Amino acid sequence: MVEDHTLGSTIVKARFGSDIRKVVVHHNDDLSYNDLVLMMQRIFKIKSSVNISLKYKDKEGDLITLADDHDLLLALKTEQSPISIFVLPEGCELPQIKKYFFVVNLIFLFLEKLNKSRINFIFIEFLFFEWRFYDYKYYKY
Repeated sequence: MVEDHTLGSTIVKARFGSDIRKVVVHHNDDLSYNDLVLMMQRIFKIKSSVNISLKYKDKEGDLITLADDHDLLLALKTEQSPISIFVLPEGCELPQIKKYFFVVNLIFLFLEKLNKSRINFIFIEFLFFEWRFYDYKYYKY
């Protein structure tokens, strides 16, 4: 449990796959790492049976793992709002996610070259949805 007797609020910019959400986290002496995990599971509709890990981006741009209440307290004390948090299914490596986003960005650049016709855009949204469903079905379903 975070032992800080001041009430504060921090904006959290959370990412899970391609989904990005902003939430305000009110924190005082009763905020725990488990509370934050439950909040992320609720926001992104991740089943409670799925283990997730949380990482945040620090001032130097490094991804720091949040593993317990002490890591959470350090992040809240040292990082400015908004804090960028990456929600990852346990066992999922960040380079793998970066690779998928690189491919998706290439596809969107290709669409721009095709003048972004509405039909092409709808098709690529469908492909992206299929990829997300296939990639995360083990974790979410």
